[in-house]
Amino acid sequence: MGQRRRGLYFYRCFSPSCAGFLKCGMGRVGSRLSQAGLLNEFDLHRDRANRLPTALVSVTDRPIEALHRGFEKVYNLNEEPEEIWIAIIFVPDTDVMTESIVYHPAKELAKQLESVENPNVFEHEYVFEWEIPEQYVEHRVSLQTLRDRGLDLHEYLDGDDHLPNLKTLRQDMTERLLNPSFSSDNISRSVAQMARCFGARAPVHKIASQFMSHLPCLSFVDHDYQYVYWAGYSDPIDFEHLHWVLLGIEEELSDHWLADSEFLLDYKAHREWASHLREEMHTLWDHYQEDIYETVWSGAEPESSDDYARELRERERQMEAKIEGAAIAIGL
Repeated sequence: MGQRRRGLYFYRCFSPSCAGFLKCGMGRVGSRLSQAGLLNEFDLHRDRANRLPTALVSVTDRPIEALHRGFEKVYNLNEEPEEIWIAIIFVPDTDVMTESIVYHPAKELAKQLESVENPNVFEHEYVFEWEIPEQYVEHRVSLQTLRDRGLDLHEYLDGDDHLPNLKTLRQDMTERLLNPSFSSDNISRSVAQMARCFGARAPVHKIASQFMSHLPCLSFVDHDYQYVYWAGYSDPIDFEHLHWVLLGIEEELSDHWLADSEFLLDYKAHREWASHLREEMHTLWDHYQEDIYETVWSGAEPESSDDYARELRERERQMEAKIEGAAIAIGL
């Protein structure tokens, strides 16, 4: 729900079956890789048959790809949706320019490997060295939450109840949701609803825009006559139609949801309630610290202090889980 900023958005789908969550498969952080070391790690990382952990963590710049990977785990690999997560990562342009964060376009790395026949396969993949720093993780959403909010790809399963490959999925979703024969209002509602499922804490406007960009397969753009061709469609789509779709998406997300008075009241009430709970917990920790201080200075042994600290940590964990559950319930 924050202001839009300049930077790059990435998405990572992960679950217990992954080599790492937001850290690399090695489970540690090391020094910055040399160019030779980076290429060697990427050569291992790109090989799906490789079972050795690498120092790289993959992300994509397409939300539809992260979504596909997540539901592929559900329908093709029988993983539990509540254990599958999509992390949304934002890297400000300022950090990119100062090189304070280390990530690389996978396509550029692939170009430097003779063994890679088609570097374009990695067009939308990026790799971080060692880990994705926590400060860049804007939001996480589980596949279970997406399903509970109405975003499920069950209708796109094939005859064997498996999710098709990404290319086929994109074609099917374009046909069912973005078909040029549909009105701009219908398309706007469909795309906005998908983005909304990620929650108000997610960059929903950006996600909706990326769905519009990455679901259809673009075959030709004519800037002079202002139309585009999508693969699989013989008729051109003029810029005006796309313009009205994007305006409709903005209206659906902002006017009909984020700026809606009922949602804003729920959001305000949630913030105040969460703040109150955290203040109470902060007070308990303050009392704990005071008790420890008095016990030590009195010369007594703080026999139960460790047990009480563990109890407070568990209460704090439960409190945060309660706050998060309530946040999800109101659409955050």
